[in-house]
Amino acid sequence: EQTTTTSTTSTSTAGTTTSTGGGTTTTTVSSVTTTTQNTNATSTTLNLAQGWNLIGNGHENNFDVAAVLGDASTITTVWKWVAAKASWAFYAPGLSAQQLVDYTTSKGYEVLASIQAAEGFWVNTKQAHTVNLPSATPIASSSFNPAGTRPLVQGWSLIATGDSPTPATFNNSLSLTPPSPGTTPTNLVSLWAWDTAASGWYFWAPSLMNAGTLSSYRTAKGYLDFTAIPNNPVGTLSPTTGVWVNRP
Repeated sequence: EQTTTTSTTSTSTAGTTTSTGGGTTTTTVSSVTTTTQNTNATSTTLNLAQGWNLIGNGHENNFDVAAVLGDASTITTVWKWVAAKASWAFYAPGLSAQQLVDYTTSKGYEVLASIQAAEGFWVNTKQAHTVNLPSATPIASSSFNPAGTRPLVQGWSLIATGDSPTPATFNNSLSLTPPSPGTTPTNLVSLWAWDTAASGWYFWAPSLMNAGTLSSYRTAKGYLDFTAIPNNPVGTLSPTTGVWVNRP
């Protein structure tokens, strides 16, 4: 669900008045009052379940982790995969700034300060609740192809896209030239999303699509079918879906 609010910023400043009389000087300094409200801010209301949630920021908007996910009464930890370094960035609202530095240093992590546009991230919650993520222009899946503004690195990336593709459509968008009709290019090794309620993985792989064995493999492994992922539309990767992709 998206909501938009329009707001203004107003500042009132009073001057300084000095009066002299009877050998006494009186100076009165009035206060300055500034009122600020969000201007044309659009947010997406996100329902977090208790436990591990794999979330996506599929809009062209960054946000501060502590500001959005800093409630220690509801959030345990937040994790982001840094694909360029093949390492984790970590945040825990229950830790002080120094404790956070000490912990991440001891584990070889980075301190997680912000979630950038097109990034996926894990949130481990103590209880079900809602948070508001900033939203803006949806991210195009084509921006992840080799000629795009955010090409995928080789190996694992944790991402989010904003144009609600199916896994097959996302995979096709990674091609520099449109694939032949009826073919599935192997731009990815695999693509995954997490279902918190089912504690299970949605799985898709182009090589298995081409071999006609995706369904049987998924059934054998106990994976979930992406065609049933409960987004809007059903079967698509929503802007708030965190997606693991493995590029060959």
